[in-house]
Amino acid sequence: MGCRRIASLFVLVLAACATAPTPTPAPIEVRWDQWGVPHVRAADDVGAAYGLGWAQARARPNVMLKLMGQARGRGAEYWGEEYRATDELLWRLGLPQSLPALYSAQAPEQQRQLDAFAQAINDYAAAHPNLIDDSMERALPVTALDVLGHMQRSIHVTFVMGGELARLDGAMAAEREGVPGSNAWAVAPSRAEGGHAMLLTNPHLRWDDLFLFFEAHLTANDLDVYGVALIGHPFLILAFNNSAGWTHTVNTYDGVDTFRFAKSGDGYLVDGAVHAFETESVQLRVRGADGAESTQALELKRTIAGPVMRETAMHVYSVRVAGLADPSRSRILDQYWRLARARDADAFEAAMALQQQPMLNTVYADRQGDVFYLFNALAPRRDSGDAMLWAGIVDGSAANVWSEYLPYAQLPHYRNPPAGFIQNANEPPWTSTAPTALDPSNFPRDFVQPNLPSRPHSSLSLLSADESISFDEFQVYSFSSHLMSADYVLDDLIAAASRSRDRGAREAAQVLRAWDRQTRAESVGAILYQEWAFQFGLDASDYREPWRFDAPLIGPRGLRDPQAAVAALERAAAEMRRRYGRLDAPWSEASRIRYRGHDLPSNLGPGQLGAFNVGWFSRNAAGAGDAFSGGTTYVAAIEFADSVRARGILAYGNFEGALPSGVIDQTPMFARGEFRSMNFHAADVDAATVEREVLTPPR
Repeated sequence: MGCRRIASLFVLVLAACATAPTPTPAPIEVRWDQWGVPHVRAADDVGAAYGLGWAQARARPNVMLKLMGQARGRGAEYWGEEYRATDELLWRLGLPQSLPALYSAQAPEQQRQLDAFAQAINDYAAAHPNLIDDSMERALPVTALDVLGHMQRSIHVTFVMGGELARLDGAMAAEREGVPGSNAWAVAPSRAEGGHAMLLTNPHLRWDDLFLFFEAHLTANDLDVYGVALIGHPFLILAFNNSAGWTHTVNTYDGVDTFRFAKSGDGYLVDGAVHAFETESVQLRVRGADGAESTQALELKRTIAGPVMRETAMHVYSVRVAGLADPSRSRILDQYWRLARARDADAFEAAMALQQQPMLNTVYADRQGDVFYLFNALAPRRDSGDAMLWAGIVDGSAANVWSEYLPYAQLPHYRNPPAGFIQNANEPPWTSTAPTALDPSNFPRDFVQPNLPSRPHSSLSLLSADESISFDEFQVYSFSSHLMSADYVLDDLIAAASRSRDRGAREAAQVLRAWDRQTRAESVGAILYQEWAFQFGLDASDYREPWRFDAPLIGPRGLRDPQAAVAALERAAAEMRRRYGRLDAPWSEASRIRYRGHDLPSNLGPGQLGAFNVGWFSRNAAGAGDAFSGGTTYVAAIEFADSVRARGILAYGNFEGALPSGVIDQTPMFARGEFRSMNFHAADVDAATVEREVLTPPR
């Protein structure tokens, strides 16, 4: 009788479970402020990921779908021949083939976040099909695998492979999309007028495609984080919370090598022994202009070093990319959500020590007053050779083909240097503070040795010159357009040109003597100096006295060949008259921000000549204004006071099309060198809200 009663109770419990309704997911609130920034409020991280996916899809639906389709290696199938080279590259690298394994390697929580982010894109597309280009709808539906593929492509292929893409032709050339750069500062309380640590975020990227940033604010459980994601990514890559924050710069990191193997019959040689290629055949579909599809076979080969990217009659060339398509190094989503929650330097370092982000200098500051620098890198453990050797094409011997990485403890890093500040502007780690906190001899020889180009020298000088930096000064310094390289050479150039028999050179010297050495819109002489540097081919070998690591704040000095410099100035003067009709054309005549209907004068300058506030302008020989492609994008200045203060700008804003009602266009503000509020605190968000959405994700 007792057993029958237990059985009956068990049946009743089963029946109750079978009929109980599935809990309704908690609604997600998205408040859009006057800058077009979404403030996502969710019950948990999965809901926050859904809200972030919805917000990105709303702001840039066509870009999002294009990137997800490309990440599958099917861009040519959807949109035609121009996407085929990228498809070939991804399939050769083995990226689309690896995605199921990469998804399986994620923790269950991160799998749910990836699923939610992808589902939000689909849900937005289903709710607003009229706002999406018909051709882009071919990429629907989006899956978590697409999101992972896009993350791998944008981080490992575009950033890690970087300059290596120039070595090989064909498909690899499709991903060579500019030279990413950045500036980063952290100032300790000892050097801050207000007694609080400060952080500056200042990346330089192209203003399009996968390089776009998306600004957002996420709150869920104990999460309250503000910053930017790379478009299509389900995490904030540069961010701060109410206690701490971090930023990145592209570092002098060599995480990819090209290996050369001699052919032998149908195989290749390794240390004199013949090896067979691993082979695979992939069928690529290509959409024609008439909409009809053709199929093309892509034959893939792999060596012990990795995929074969180029083949000649005698050799094959394979590339090895640190962390690419490696399940054990694919949990970057988990790492960044941990960073978002870090409240102190110990927690932050513990998250960085996961080594899932394969590259990027990391600069950190917090309310406790700690500042921190890390040369973050999934650095190959190489048994021999220096940085120059590994920057070239490497012999494909078994000893050269690396498989392990340096542990976190062996990477250059430190906290709280005596100078009270940290900076990086894409130079090697050794000059990230002055006096230096790192000795290059304590690290592997394949790390890039000390070198301080003019932009990082400008960065180092700006912070070194002020022992008590106010929050206002911190912001003003970030817009510096001073061309540091002019300080190295201009006195010698003017002196030599003033003695020239050539009238054009003497007149040019007068213009340069009056120039303020800035690239402000009104600066007269900046175009002439830039033209001279172009004609002369100015580089480190041209200085009479080179820069020295033992005196990092003293830049190089003088011109090694003044006569050659004057001859270049004569050519520059003639070119100025041809292009502009005069020598004294202001900077605004050459360098303007022409973007999405804007045509604005700019204070942006060439980073290679020492401008901290960088703009990329392709030289227009016709003199109609140089073509603008990007540079400074997102700038954020954060002070970790008792109540965190943050000001900044996202130069192009979040939206790809017409701005929603109540949203202010930031591009004119950016061109004028202005910051705006960043609405982090709840009261500020409430006051700044111009639109509110309530989302109910699917069960």
